[in-house]
Amino acid sequence: MLVVAAAGSLAVSQRASEALVHQDLIYDVGMNNGDDTAYYLRRGFRVVAIEADPRLAKSAAERFGTQISSGQLRILNIGIAAEEGELPFWICETRSEWSSFDRKNASRYGCSHHEVIVPCRRFASVLEEFGVPYYLKVDIEGNDILCLQDLNSQRLPKFMSMEIAGRPDLITLMAGRGFKRFKAISQLTFSRSNSHPRWNSAGMSASSGCRKPGIR
Repeated sequence: MLVVAAAGSLAVSQRASEALVHQDLIYDVGMNNGDDTAYYLRRGFRVVAIEADPRLAKSAAERFGTQISSGQLRILNIGIAAEEGELPFWICETRSEWSSFDRKNASRYGCSHHEVIVPCRRFASVLEEFGVPYYLKVDIEGNDILCLQDLNSQRLPKFMSMEIAGRPDLITLMAGRGFKRFKAISQLTFSRSNSHPRWNSAGMSASSGCRKPGIR
């Protein structure tokens, strides 16, 4: 289950909060094959894409060479962790989206997997370097909560999406950070081919009465 949240800061007025956000910036945390990043770039956004798998990061760098050269895209080949340094990361050889710092995620259903060592950063340090994005997409198989915990309730993205499978408490945590409106989307039944033409590949809707990324 994917949850999309809209911010309404508890600590500052909405106008003041929006002034702290880069309205043209999206974070794709868990870029994987780059399809979501490609969508954001086509819509004219600047993108900071984070991917721990070195092979996927290299492939994306080749795919998006023009956007990287122009400065529209930055790819960070890092993992998001509780502490900075190097950590073992498990690559699922069957389903790249299952790769994780948790070996159980990468090896589910008996999938072949192997270990690589990747550099890691706190999500807070990424925010400090690149600023607060308009939309924060997080899908990193187990460490998603670290991104949420490092958000400042006074400087929230306008929108955030993350998986909540097995973690219904994440909605409570998001609300505690200052997100006010939520939409749950089933990833089992959601179909891109049957979706509204203004939905992006991460499942964000344009029909909820509030402005979404790419909808001007």
